[in-house]
Amino acid sequence: MLLRRAFDPGKDLWTFPGGFVDLGETVQEAAHRETREEIDVAIELGPLVGVYSRPDSHIVLIVYAARTTQEPRTTEEATEVRTFDPKQLPWEELAFWSTRDALEDFLNG
Repeated sequence: MLLRRAFDPGKDLWTFPGGFVDLGETVQEAAHRETREEIDVAIELGPLVGVYSRPDSHIVLIVYAARTTQEPRTTEEATEVRTFDPKQLPWEELAFWSTRDALEDFLNG
């Protein structure tokens, strides 16, 4: 399930729900909160997909697989939400290098 970003960076491009960890919350709590904020669903976290970083960035991305039984909705942060067949993923329209890397790891895992 991917969302089309409503804001920069990556406006109008696809990614999965995510964001920054707030002071006082765990990475897992942030995953739940960000998913709720971006596509308005509750999730059940699955296994860790990977940890992603680059030497030219101060961001470390921690990606989990997740499941939901709820229907996602667009929000202020997501102008479109879609589930893609792996063969139909919009590889050329992904917002971030880390989105590509994590999707590749998830699909090959």
